[in-house]
Parts: sequence; C-alpha cells; structure tokens
Amino acid sequence: MAHKGLRRITSSQGSGKDSSGARRQTRSRSVALRSVRSGKIARDPSRTGPSAKRDRAPRPSSLTVDQLKTRADVLAAHSDMLREPNLTASKAAKGRGVGTRDFWTYIPKAFKKDASGRIRAIADRYVRRMEVPGPDGPIVIKIKGSNARNKIARFRNDVFRFLGGGSFCPR
Repeated sequence: MAHKGLRRITSSQGSGKDSSGARRQTRSRSVALRSVRSGKIARDPSRTGPSAKRDRAPRPSSLTVDQLKTRADVLAAHSDMLREPNLTASKAAKGRGVGTRDFWTYIPKAFKKDASGRIRAIADRYVRRMEVPGPDGPIVIKIKGSNARNKIARFRNDVFRFLGGGSFCPR
C-alpha cells in the first residue's frame, strides 16, 4: 500500500497563510511506489501496460545487425504505404519480407489504426540515414522524419537525373 504525502490545503477565504485559518501542508507526488511486501519500487501505474510498451521504439544503437535490417525493411514498407494510400499493411510488409507485428516493434508511432481496424501509415519523426551527392562523392547524413526524407530524396533524384544517372544512386 502506498503512503501518500502531505498536501497544501488552502481555503477560499484569506491569502492561504497560516493566519487565515487554512492549514498548510504539502503533498509530494511520488512517481515510484514502494511495495510493502517486497520492498521493490514499482513503476508509475499510468505508464505500465501494453500501450506504454507500444509507444517506445528501440534505439538503433541497441539493435543487432539483423534487427537493423528488419527496421530498414519496416521503414521501407512504411514509405511504400505513404506513397500508395490504398496499399494494405500486410501487402506492404509481405513485399518487404517483414511481418505487420514488426511495424509495432520497430516504429510504432509511424502507424495508427483507423475506425475500421486497418493499419495506416502516418508521417513520423524517426531517424534515417541517407546518401546524398557531395563534391567528393556520396555523403551519409541523418534525416529525422519521413517528410524531410521525402524532400532529400527528391533533391537526390533531381541531381542524378541532371547528371544523367537516372533516379537511383550509381554504385
């Protein structure tokens, strides 16, 4: 059982000082609650459960090589869904060799379910690495968000089209 601290109580009359008749107490809101039985600190109950876990994506630095490949495929499926609004999540995932469950694992805030229960892609703020042409060859830059990625990709395609290299990066 959690012990609650003191709370400041003021009356509607007076200035809230001791002389006004209101008791002065303070209640500290504790984020962590200590369990009486085990003595362990439990997390804030408002941030536990499936929704709290679903909202957090793993940091790319904490992923293995295979997980980074899966994350890249999920990001590619996401961009496919943004480009083609009628593309279903299962078809986009199948086309990239991932599962729809990976969508919620790697980039959960990039998708939402509409009223009919279909998974839809929305604009996101996840970091991506892209190659852009530089004076001494391609430069790898970090781009935050799908909208910024689209702008950089259009610029990159325009540069390669101007140079006569088509719409992809020559390797």
